[in-house]
Amino acid sequence: ILLLTLVSSASVYAASGKTDRHYYFGFGPGYFSNMNTDYLSADISTGAFWSLDPQFDLAAAVNLGLSFEHSDVRFISPQLKGRYMLSELPFTWYVGGGMGFGYGAAHA
Repeated sequence: ILLLTLVSSASVYAASGKTDRHYYFGFGPGYFSNMNTDYLSADISTGAFWSLDPQFDLAAAVNLGLSFEHSDVRFISPQLKGRYMLSELPFTWYVGGGMGFGYGAAHA
C-alpha cells in the first residue's frame, strides 16, 4: 500500500497531576494504490501522548482512511508509540518507535 498524506494538525494540551497529556487530531488527503483501486481518500489521524518523564513519552494513535470514490475502500491502523528526547531543552531531537496493526479493504 502506498499512502501519501499531507496532514495539518492542531494540538490541545492538558495537564493532569505529574503526567502531561497531549491530544492531537489531523486530517488531509491521501491516495490508495495497490489495493485494486487508485483513488483519493480522506485521511484522519488522532491520538494522545503521555509525558511519563521529561524525556520520555508514550502514545496511542489511530489512522483512518476513507475513499472519496467508493464507500467500500478503507483502512484503519491503531498504533502504540514511544519517543525518547535526547535532552531536556524545549526544542530537541528525539528517537522514537512504535508498533501497530493495519487493516485495509477494497472492493473486488
